[in-house]
Amino acid sequence: MPVPGEPRLAVELGVSKGTARRVLNALLADGTLYSVLGKGTFVSRPSDATASES
Repeated sequence: MPVPGEPRLAVELGVSKGTARRVLNALLADGTLYSVLGKGTFVSRPSDATASES
């Protein structure tokens, strides 16, 4: 299942959309999440995140 978008995360977590965006971008940058154009944002498998750190 895809990770909810910025607006929904902001509402669910009680933060601003900008804060949700910064967190999502940080998780994308460190490999915890990955994006597929036209499909959404997803959580990486633990082995995928570890492999990207090497």
